[in-house]
Amino acid sequence: PSQAAMFSGLYPPQISVRLYKDRLPDEAWTLAEHFQRAGYRTVAITDGGFVGRPFGFAQGFEWFEEGEVDVPRMLASVQRELDADDGRPLFLFVQSYRAHKPYRVDDITSARLAQSYPVARSFEKLEKAIASDYETLERGAPAAGAIGSTLGEYETWYRLASASLDLAFGSILDSLEGAGILENGVVAFTSDHGESFGEHGVF
Repeated sequence: PSQAAMFSGLYPPQISVRLYKDRLPDEAWTLAEHFQRAGYRTVAITDGGFVGRPFGFAQGFEWFEEGEVDVPRMLASVQRELDADDGRPLFLFVQSYRAHKPYRVDDITSARLAQSYPVARSFEKLEKAIASDYETLERGAPAAGAIGSTLGEYETWYRLASASLDLAFGSILDSLEGAGILENGVVAFTSDHGESFGEHGVF
């Protein structure tokens, strides 16, 4: 629903996209369609899932690529599309689930932030610990005791994964700068939701 709202400029109830199964309707006039009508080359590179063809997000895109959560693939695809410049202005939409669980952290980020954000367990072991303690959460109350400590470690993994994604998008910005796009271009960076780690009894 939030991605559909950002693409259409309308609230979810206005486009009947409220549930996981709902699809962005064809009659919704999307950001990509605005750019396409204005003569832009419109390109989407996405990790798929809810931001994919089955949910109506390809409309207005001349090229729509969706695949697995794979940063090297994403970076290579961005560079390929920049190299395919045909003289038209470019609307490039890049979407990643890299900051979504299961949290993945590259070696450079791990080495750079190991002291500031130490983790005692692998993410897989942490997931199992969360599953066994989750029922102890009380909505509206901060997480306490063992679950509070576990969720604190979980948040550390999230911060590491977000820093890892930040590094990847830094590479994209470097590519845009190298192509001269940033001289007159606009970069918008946004997210469809934040995370909750037991601050109010919600995970």
